[in-house]
Amino acid sequence: MNPRTLSRLEMMRAAAVVAVVLAALVAVAWQFVEPAPPRTVVIATGSASGAYHAAARHYAEHFEAAGLRARRPRDSRFD
Repeated sequence: MNPRTLSRLEMMRAAAVVAVVLAALVAVAWQFVEPAPPRTVVIATGSASGAYHAAARHYAEHFEAAGLRARRPRDSRFD
């Protein structure tokens, strides 16, 4: 048998200290963690026959190869 056995109170104190230290570490780490960037890119272009639209299709291919979703807005608020 172990020469020194911990009492229930000592074990609870040790668990409380560990919990407080872990909570402090999480709180400090939370200050430095930033949210993940969005996985969808919206590309607004001109008409479908324009040079901007062709460039947007080119960029969309690169975005999709990198695992991002590229889309063109259906809304024509900027036209």
